[in-house]
Amino acid sequence: MNIRRSILLAAATLTFVTLASTGCSKKDSGPTGPGGGTVFDSGDILNGLGFQVVFTTEGHFNYHCEKHPVMQSTIHVVTGGPDTLHVNIVNSTSSGFDAQGVSVRPGGRVIWTNISGVTHTVTSD
Repeated sequence: MNIRRSILLAAATLTFVTLASTGCSKKDSGPTGPGGGTVFDSGDILNGLGFQVVFTTEGHFNYHCEKHPVMQSTIHVVTGGPDTLHVNIVNSTSSGFDAQGVSVRPGGRVIWTNISGVTHTVTSD
């Protein structure tokens, strides 16, 4: 799977490399692919900051917060999904994310924004 990922820092965006379907970046420790290792890892997302991933391949991608393992959700990449999805990282839901099982189209992006008051990560399973 090819993905492009960015950390949103206030008004600026820092973009990381595009990952090939079997490649890894310095931040990633395993092969890319559903269930096959780290596809994306935001690192620490401080309160008020965000992270985004562009998904280019259809599939189902489970993710979690490394700091709070009970926080889990899934992104469904399907034809006909929206171009962009916004997911707030909150502490008021059972998963800690404001949407469970959200969908996006291939080539679409998901933007996570931390509004919880504490540090989180968005890390693929």
